[in-house]
Amino acid sequence: MPWRSAIAERRLVCPSCGWDASDLGRRGHRFLYLEEVTNQRPVYGIHEAGMLQIEAFNQIGIDDGGWNQRLLCGNCLTEFPLPERFEIDLAS
Repeated sequence: MPWRSAIAERRLVCPSCGWDASDLGRRGHRFLYLEEVTNQRPVYGIHEAGMLQIEAFNQIGIDDGGWNQRLLCGNCLTEFPLPERFEIDLAS
């Protein structure tokens, strides 16, 4: 797995527990990328029971990226800011 060696090579390390993702963490995954995203959905109306009818699948304006970007340690579950030396490349 080329990404596995790249993580260890570039030294992405959890500042809380020192884990470097050279193996699966205690939580069964490596680092996870987290961000907050705003979803905009059309409101169609109001049910008789007073509940708003909101479109479930049509999301508008969510491709601007998120905020509060951070990483989650796969070993101790500590969230920490992205190290400044790294940029984000969302792979598909």
